[in-house]
Amino acid sequence: MTKPSVITFDPATACGCAVGPIGGKPDLRSIKLDRHGDRPIDVFGQAASLVHGLIAEHDPVLIAVEEPFYKNGESRYETTVLLHGLYGAITGAARCRNITVWSVAVSTWRAKALGTSKFGSRNNAKKAMMTLCAQLGWPAVDDNAADAGGIWMWATAKYAPFGVLPVA
Repeated sequence: MTKPSVITFDPATACGCAVGPIGGKPDLRSIKLDRHGDRPIDVFGQAASLVHGLIAEHDPVLIAVEEPFYKNGESRYETTVLLHGLYGAITGAARCRNITVWSVAVSTWRAKALGTSKFGSRNNAKKAMMTLCAQLGWPAVDDNAADAGGIWMWATAKYAPFGVLPVA
C-alpha cells in the first residue's frame, strides 16, 4: 500500500513547500512566486497554479498552511496583504480540488517540531529549524523550505499519530 502524501506551505514570495508520504521523508523546496515586480494578484495566481500542479502530481490527503499573522507596529501593509492573499490562494486552490486543508500558527508547529516556540527571535527559530532539517537528512535550500519541513512534521504527526493512518 502506498502511503498517502501531505503537502505543506510556508507562504511567502519565496514560498516554502514540503511534499512527502506520511512516515517518509519530505522533499523540501523554496519556490519563487514573485518574478521581480509582479503585482500581488499575479503572485496569488502563481501560488494557485503551484498548488494545482502539486495536487495533480502527488494526490495529497492533506495540505497544511502556516496562518498569516499581523504584528502590531512591525508589519507593513504591503506584506500583510501579500501574506493573507497567498494564504487565500493556497487554501482556496486546495479546497477547489476538495483537499482537506489545515491551517497552523507558527507557534504551534514550532512547538511540535522543535519542542518549543520560544527562541528569542525569528532568526534564532529559523536557524534551529535549518539545523533540525540537516540533522534529519532533509536538505533545505533556505529557511522557507526548512519551515515547510516543520509544518510537515506537525501535520503528519497530527494526521497519523505514531505513523498509524486513520481508518475510514
